[in-house]
Amino acid sequence: MNLEVATEDQVIEWFESRPEYKELLIQDMRKILGLYSLKEFKFVFDYTDFLIHPVVGLIPSYILENLVDPTFEERADPSDFRRCIWKSLWFCLIQKTNFGEVTDEVVALDDFEKYENDFSIELHQYWTDIEDYLGGWRTTEFSNGKVFVPGSEVIGINFDELKESEVVFEWTSPSGLHDMGHSAHTVVDGNGRIFIHISADGDFLMEVASNEEAITILNEFWG
Repeated sequence: MNLEVATEDQVIEWFESRPEYKELLIQDMRKILGLYSLKEFKFVFDYTDFLIHPVVGLIPSYILENLVDPTFEERADPSDFRRCIWKSLWFCLIQKTNFGEVTDEVVALDDFEKYENDFSIELHQYWTDIEDYLGGWRTTEFSNGKVFVPGSEVIGINFDELKESEVVFEWTSPSGLHDMGHSAHTVVDGNGRIFIHISADGDFLMEVASNEEAITILNEFWG
């Protein structure tokens, strides 16, 4: 956050109109910073700056410098999705992570429950989107007009005897989600039949007519 530092006069004026925050601040500084001898407001300037925020007013800089475990957290594994809320004084600090991109914001303390609920909904939607992305091939008609079927339903093959193709080395897995265990590659049987094999909560096959067709189908996955 790129926020302007308040002058001492601005801080004094702001707290004069909010006297209940003075004692709240002193008690928090005693707890967070170990300033057990701090008793008067005039000494807080020795230990912190104050940042001007358009919504919540002033933010003591020591809060941002001493964040520990969040009050609330929702996260996915892998950690492409993370939502954290820290409740502090008269405001909440919000941190969002989306596929490695981190953003921060500050909201009013009264908004805590709203963001808590919103983030729980967002996590649910995240997993729904991931499941749709991972399993989209199940309902997709590929460019060759075929679909995948369970390996056990393919007539005339012994699934356990299929071998990796010695011609088509390409394989694919969901971008950024390799740990989910989904992948697709080319296999052949003893009679030279060529298949795309998907490993995804089970084994699925599609027979293709050529190695070139196999490469084409592999390139249509998880785009």
